[in-house]
Amino acid sequence: MKYGDHFVDNLLCEKLKSLPLSDNDILLITGFRSLEGIAYTARQLNIGNPKIVYIDSIYPLMKENYEKRENKILTDKKFIKLLAEENKRGLNCIKKYVNNNKQTCKLLYNLDNKSLVDKFLDFTTEITRGKNEKQINIPNN
Repeated sequence: MKYGDHFVDNLLCEKLKSLPLSDNDILLITGFRSLEGIAYTARQLNIGNPKIVYIDSIYPLMKENYEKRENKILTDKKFIKLLAEENKRGLNCIKKYVNNNKQTCKLLYNLDNKSLVDKFLDFTTEITRGKNEKQINIPNN
């Protein structure tokens, strides 16, 4: 596989296609930063109408979670610049899409991490009712 458009999306799709999933399984993928990436992956995996969950947060919690996840401390100025770059890449388009498609999409607003986990579990319970549930961990290599 060569580098270029959708390089990471292609790697993800190849890995997901190799998993033993049935038609009744729910596939939950996190971390997309653009609608284009979501649409491309949905096409490659023959997902007709993906449900999109956009998680927004209050600024202090967003920064705190980023710093924990990445194991680094950023100044407010650097973090604001990082957020602006994410929005330029298309993250804000996902939020707009979710707000305009509330029938199939969900906006979760994170005021604290515990309430977010509860909201997310409620949502996943709602969309998985009657489906097979299993978790598949994909190694990072």
